[in-house]
Amino acid sequence: MTIKVILQVISIESLKVRMCFATKVGKYINRKLGLSILITSVVFILGLAYIKNHKNIGSNDIVRKEKEEYVERERVSKSITTVETNDDRILTQIGKKKLIVNSYYNIDAASNSKEGDMRGVVKEKWRHIKPKKEYTIGVLLPHFEDQYWVSANYGIINYAKELGVKVKLYAVGGYIEFGNQKEELMDLAEDDKIDGIVFATLDNTKFNSDVENIVHYDKPIVALVNDINSPDISAKAIVSYYDMGYKAGEYVVEDSAGKDIKIAFFPGPKESGWALDTLNGFKDAVSRLKKNNQKIDISNPFYGDTRPDVQRLHITSVLENNDDYDYLVGCAPAVIEAEKFIAKRKEKFKNIRIVSTYMTSDVFNLIEKGAVLASPSDQTIQQCRIALDMIVRILNGEKAGIDFPFQSGPCVPIISKDNISEFEYEDLFGSKDYIPVLNHMGK
Repeated sequence: MTIKVILQVISIESLKVRMCFATKVGKYINRKLGLSILITSVVFILGLAYIKNHKNIGSNDIVRKEKEEYVERERVSKSITTVETNDDRILTQIGKKKLIVNSYYNIDAASNSKEGDMRGVVKEKWRHIKPKKEYTIGVLLPHFEDQYWVSANYGIINYAKELGVKVKLYAVGGYIEFGNQKEELMDLAEDDKIDGIVFATLDNTKFNSDVENIVHYDKPIVALVNDINSPDISAKAIVSYYDMGYKAGEYVVEDSAGKDIKIAFFPGPKESGWALDTLNGFKDAVSRLKKNNQKIDISNPFYGDTRPDVQRLHITSVLENNDDYDYLVGCAPAVIEAEKFIAKRKEKFKNIRIVSTYMTSDVFNLIEKGAVLASPSDQTIQQCRIALDMIVRILNGEKAGIDFPFQSGPCVPIISKDNISEFEYEDLFGSKDYIPVLNHMGK
């Protein structure tokens, strides 16, 4: 009889109900068996209740721990995680835990990506890495004449500290300084303290033989931002500038609302590779998306270095002799100089509309102000994080195209005044008062 009552008590869900039953059982046992058995029974009941309650807690702990271990296994897994959405605005989540990228594991597919061929692309979560030992990474950037590369400097230096690697960083004076960049590249290649190189090239073919020689001597090179056509490059942290141009073109066509328009186009440095890719993407978007019978006239491209003084000369020369353009589209420095030029001549150029082909902090501010309509963003800081992760993975012994993508870059959102509030300034560009760092060797 006593055992039956005890089993009934254990099956009750509420501890309060259990205690009530325990009291009744106690009275029964006290009458029949004495005080000592009463105490033993109550202790036994409470003990079983405690065990049952904490067993559930323990199970939750185990489930949570198993979930955490599963997530960690997935993080380091070599399998590809795809994301079932094509909305780049949603896919573009700033921050290392949510960064969604366009990746290519196949080298041939990656080489076609700049022409808009998306076959072989995988949308996936980017997986960050930790170095197996203290590495020293050489970094080559083109210049700090505009804010784009200042943001890149910020991205490299700050993420290097987070990773725990050292960085030796060089920059040359612009896109015509091929000799200087070659000299700095060889300096890093011959430095025994440098384990690998992150390379933002000035030209997509001029350094191919140098890259071949350096990589064959077991010093990996990862391309950053600017594509390089060398078959020997170890990996690429870049976006498709064809896509960047396409998104800018898409925006202009939609904004034109079917009207005939005339566009002045300032792509950037002709030798860079990305300038021509941007122009081709823009032209293809216009050709495919314009309305039937709509006439869209795109000027011959006004190529030039991204240094502000060079773009200022181009803008002045073009706009002083032509006041009938409906849109001015171009690289960030061209857009910035155009806004300054037009602001002083508002009556003459009151109808011209400005669109940038890539984002910098200055362009961001002009969009907020309403002086520039929109710009795609290649998320410079995130590209820098990806590049450092890639070089660390290679130095850790992983293989590009197998253990991680051969080419990867953030999804590209188009930022306009309509959605600019969704993007944090520091996530895109870093600290507003940041001063570029050169030859930084600390962690």
